[in-house]
Amino acid sequence: AYASDASLVVLRHPDSKSSVTAAKYASMVKPESVPIINAGSGTLEHPTQALLDVMTIQAKLETIDNLKIALVGDLLYGRTVKSLAMLMARLGIDNNFAFVSAKQQKLPAEYLEQLPTGTPYAETEDLDEVLDWADVVYMTRPQKEWFKANGEMEQYETIAEATKMTKQRASQLHENAIIMH
Repeated sequence: AYASDASLVVLRHPDSKSSVTAAKYASMVKPESVPIINAGSGTLEHPTQALLDVMTIQAKLETIDNLKIALVGDLLYGRTVKSLAMLMARLGIDNNFAFVSAKQQKLPAEYLEQLPTGTPYAETEDLDEVLDWADVVYMTRPQKEWFKANGEMEQYETIAEATKMTKQRASQLHENAIIMH
């Protein structure tokens, strides 16, 4: 009953296809369609967080263009990194990306394929190699719950240590770089 009166639906749901499903049913209930705002869907996306992150980058660096952005940690299951990469590749001009993760947590190929043609990026497992290069270092944690679910707890500590920001690592950043998350 409430859906037929809604002007807008903001949806956060653990199912990865929740926003697509909601949009389908919203258009059935209200033919002129009710906009669905994806506020986080399963392991796929978190576009509302990405919008906030872009605003933070703009506020701190006074630009969203010509930036070197290191996205670090759980790129496989992390929703925020996927959405931020897609948004900064489309909104910003000449942004360059480094995707830093363990092999088990690499950004899925379909996201790399969705980057606009010519978007420069590199993939690495070595956080230290991008620190003095980056303007933005966007940190995500290896999510212990996924390691438990996949029976890979012995790898968790090693991966967590390899992608942890420390005082020593932070000292490698250039003066105007920001750390986010």
